[in-house]
Amino acid sequence: MNEDIGLLADIVENPLDDTPRLIYADWLLDRGEPNDIVRAEFIRLQIDQARQRAPVESVRRANRLLASNARRWSRGLKPMLRSFRWQRGFVESASVCAADFLNLAYEILLLAPLRLLHFRKPVGHFASLCRCPHLARLDGLSVKGGSLGANDLDALASSPFLETLLELHLDDNRLGSIRRLREWFRCMPALTTLSLQNVQLGDTGLARLAALLSPRLRRLHLGGNALSDDGLTALHGLDITTLALGGNNLSPDAINRLLESLPRLQWLHLGPQSRHLRTQLAKDYPSVTFDFHTRSELPT
Repeated sequence: MNEDIGLLADIVENPLDDTPRLIYADWLLDRGEPNDIVRAEFIRLQIDQARQRAPVESVRRANRLLASNARRWSRGLKPMLRSFRWQRGFVESASVCAADFLNLAYEILLLAPLRLLHFRKPVGHFASLCRCPHLARLDGLSVKGGSLGANDLDALASSPFLETLLELHLDDNRLGSIRRLREWFRCMPALTTLSLQNVQLGDTGLARLAALLSPRLRRLHLGGNALSDDGLTALHGLDITTLALGGNNLSPDAINRLLESLPRLQWLHLGPQSRHLRTQLAKDYPSVTFDFHTRSELPT
């Protein structure tokens, strides 16, 4: 049992390193219990998938194993954590109540190699959360669902613990044109993914946002923000690979001008209102994957 705890602690302490995960998988195989063998197989399959060398059947096999065993494998994470996302054999993303994290952050971060946390019920706790030093352990932070306002971003812009943050998701909050953007990005210089779906940004907010985006940013979600053709020009020339714009009233000409200005773009969400453009866009921009679903998350 002590060896088990030590191996898992090494995985938590080194979340980016596959080696401790593979060592744990070998240890499970050596134990030889049927459940351990299945768990070891799942870890190896997901690591191969993350390295983009897993055939389709292996991905399907990993999904089947997860569907059959997720409840048992995640038993030790509940009730503190919910809404798990498994990557490289372990839970790397989950949701947690903001108050619980403030009270038990150290213990929660020992449960799994967590890299992204979605904070539930942040009202009344968000300023304290932004001052929590344990945020520095995370690569991603998510607060969705209409509970934040523009004032809360002042606390975010003042946090000293977000210098290494890679992902920020603030979907469905009433943020408006977003104040203190300069301070916001100064405290998050490593940001590569920003999701601002349905935050009432508008053309003015987008213009301010685009002027201050970090050159490291590659993935941007701006769906449902009342953006116009004119406002979309603020995105021209950005060095992004992944972009979501569904739910904005954009003309075919504006979409084409945008695509011509983004040579590194690989994925674009336009929503069902642009589905009639599917054939022509696929023909004109074969290197871009287009998504026409009603609502879409940025692909991992």
